[in-house]
Amino acid sequence: MGRCPIVLQVFSNLKRLDPSIDLNNISEVLFAFPKAGMGTRGLATIVWKFILQHFYSIEGSTAPTNTALIWVKALRRFADLALRHEAATIKITRETLDKDKPAPKANKFNKIMAPLAFINSDLRLRWSNNVYEELYL
Repeated sequence: MGRCPIVLQVFSNLKRLDPSIDLNNISEVLFAFPKAGMGTRGLATIVWKFILQHFYSIEGSTAPTNTALIWVKALRRFADLALRHEAATIKITRETLDKDKPAPKANKFNKIMAPLAFINSDLRLRWSNNVYEELYL
């Protein structure tokens, strides 16, 4: 399955976002790029979910019907996840400002989203240039 042209076509989109991944290494593809950053692994896992739903025609699933739709839906799901992380960071920071505890840093969330996105010092989500182009252009 790691050499399937449909799988490689979908993951070639991910390679545009994170050039460090290796599509020629079958185990990397099958296991959602374990050596890549957590953001890349998270997006790859979402992509795999939709690929498997599509191949196995799982009842009740909302799997897209072609590779372009699989990529778009996975990218949107990842964007939703990143926006939820941004909201959680803002909420946690606001809740801890009034207490004696120091405000938590966005580093934890940045590890989850790197290298595709990060939360800056103003607690706002910033996409990498490649992800921004995929989402908005």
